[in-house]
Amino acid sequence: MSAYWLSYDFSSPENFDGFYKWLASLPAPAKECGFYTVLIDFDGDISELKKILSKTVKGISSERVYVIRKKENKAVGSFLFGKRRVRNPWDIYLEVEAEEDE
Repeated sequence: MSAYWLSYDFSSPENFDGFYKWLASLPAPAKECGFYTVLIDFDGDISELKKILSKTVKGISSERVYVIRKKENKAVGSFLFGKRRVRNPWDIYLEVEAEEDE
């Protein structure tokens, strides 16, 4: 078993239902870790995790799911579904600070 942290950003309520049902079905209990983040023990690699989620959660391919795991004693992350936003939500604060400095 390997530990994976999943950060999920769903736009459809139906996808929450499917995802939560999948989490409830895992042999080891999933642990909530904050706003839309969960820790799971999963017996498989990233490609297997993606394959299972694709089959289990209808519409997940149009959502965002980011996975964090340990690899060679470092935390590494990647998107299972979706991609990084072009702009970070906090970038607006950087622009405001730059304007105030002038």
